[in-house]
Amino acid sequence: MKKGFFILLLLSTIQLWAQDGVFYIAARNGLSLREQPNASSKSITKIPYGQQVTIKYITDNVYKYNAEGLDGMWVSVTYNGQTGYIVDNYLLPTPPPKAGVNDLKQYLEQLSPTTGAPLEIKRSIAELEGGSISVKKQLFKNGAEYHLQNGYEAHTYTFFLPDYNLQQAFVLLRFLSEYKTALGANDVLPSTNTTIKRGETEITVKVETEDYGDGNKRVVRLKLSYEEGALYDIEVFELGNQVVVSVSGGV
Repeated sequence: MKKGFFILLLLSTIQLWAQDGVFYIAARNGLSLREQPNASSKSITKIPYGQQVTIKYITDNVYKYNAEGLDGMWVSVTYNGQTGYIVDNYLLPTPPPKAGVNDLKQYLEQLSPTTGAPLEIKRSIAELEGGSISVKKQLFKNGAEYHLQNGYEAHTYTFFLPDYNLQQAFVLLRFLSEYKTALGANDVLPSTNTTIKRGETEITVKVETEDYGDGNKRVVRLKLSYEEGALYDIEVFELGNQVVVSVSGGV
């Protein structure tokens, strides 16, 4: 009875994100459209990077697929008049970064115009060396947000990505060269706390998961910390139906 409850809980959680609709291919070399929902099935064609697809989840069974630490499922797709199956591990709710887009601010600007001028707040703090903290907030028409907080020898960029989950944000960040020290293009989504060595730089990785029992867990918060001239933290976490990405640096 207990095992059955946990399976139902896991499937219910999957359904929070498993919604039919329009997505975009976010695999560098494209995704193979296959005849059956398994990796050994014959490939019908390849759907290229950035292509828009309309997916439909399989309701009579759950065909799970794990790659690079990303938990996903096989989904049904019709592309150029041909119907088959792809994995949803490498799908984003928004078009992936175009060439030349290197950080999240540029990416938000790729996706949507702003709603107007940013809101800027500056506060003087006598006890603070340097004297003040400034905050700039920019809202985009698609609901995304960009915040910049500047203080004495420290800054924090915060980005709000609507309709994203943590796995999708992880896939996105791997494309953006601004964060390549912390996140390599082929990095696996970590499931436990660990340390990564990239060249001479050591990255400390902290992971928070939700446990659904019976060995089923999902990463809900990820923090990567490293030193490269200054101290840097990149934190990614889910907040309702959006993901927050915080990038901070200071001495």
